[in-house]
Amino acid sequence: MNEILIIGLCITAIFSVVSSVLLLRVGIRIDQHPSPDDGERKRSLASPIETTRICVGLYWVFFFLGVLALLEGSRTFMILGITAFIAIVVFMITVLIFSFSVLGIMQRRKKGQGSPAPAGSPAAAAGTSKNPAEKAGRKGRAFARTYRPPGSAFIEKLFRRG
Repeated sequence: MNEILIIGLCITAIFSVVSSVLLLRVGIRIDQHPSPDDGERKRSLASPIETTRICVGLYWVFFFLGVLALLEGSRTFMILGITAFIAIVVFMITVLIFSFSVLGIMQRRKKGQGSPAPAGSPAAAAGTSKNPAEKAGRKGRAFARTYRPPGSAFIEKLFRRG
């Protein structure tokens, strides 16, 4: 059983080293692309490279805590260590996917192509409104006089009687 844990630990360590280096490089590339609002990016804890360094540092803290839990030997700590490794690997995969998508959006924006709106977002649905007044080009009170949702006549009759 210990051999399986050691092999899993080695595979996780190799994945962790590779993904940490990759994440730091992607963070540096993201930091090189300024946002359209400000001309030059300010160096603070909120800048992409600093946030990436903090994230990688926390990752390694939890990695070593997982190693210590596995080396403890009791069943409870073994389960805790395995759970910690699964959680940090899923965390690292999520961070890598997010970082690469942000880098892709920033590179497209730099080339002038802009960023496509994600499916289901208000920007993507701007041209596909189901509101009849927006389709007809009417706004405001004119819409209130012309369009009646189904069942509204019945509700109006109930309130007029009282």
